[in-house]
Amino acid sequence: APATTAAPATTAAPAAPKANLVICGIIADNTGLLKALDDCGINIIDDLVVHESLRYRQDIPQADDPYLALALQIGEIEGCPILYDLGKKRADMLAGIVRQRSADAVLFVLTKFCDPEEYDLVPMKKALNENGIRSMQVEIDQQTPDAGQIRTAIEALCESIDANNA
Repeated sequence: APATTAAPATTAAPAAPKANLVICGIIADNTGLLKALDDCGINIIDDLVVHESLRYRQDIPQADDPYLALALQIGEIEGCPILYDLGKKRADMLAGIVRQRSADAVLFVLTKFCDPEEYDLVPMKKALNENGIRSMQVEIDQQTPDAGQIRTAIEALCESIDANNA
């Protein structure tokens, strides 16, 4: 029987991201949110998410007692909405990250009924607006994977970024 040769597989180059965002919040692991971000071609270039990289921005200091070392590290974390922040540096930190990473916008991911995050939202959005940084907020419910409203909000944010870049 004659041998058949398969046509070489072609791989398309991945599409350029529609937007480069910095994510901010307590936790951003909702599957509906993540799928919406992925489907919309969002590139997350940095975050100020407590459950993500925020806790790793400071090194754990050397100490004989590992529990003391962890406690000291937690005491040094800045920009966390659930820890005491004497100077409320979170807004300036976020604006600095956006500028440093050349992000298109900030996406605030608010966890439903999480008051500390909601208290910080208004002054943070004000600081971003004063710096000419676009932002949007979405609210997630850890118990509900449906993300129809989140998807619509993210699509609107991408469209506004596209319109601004055109």
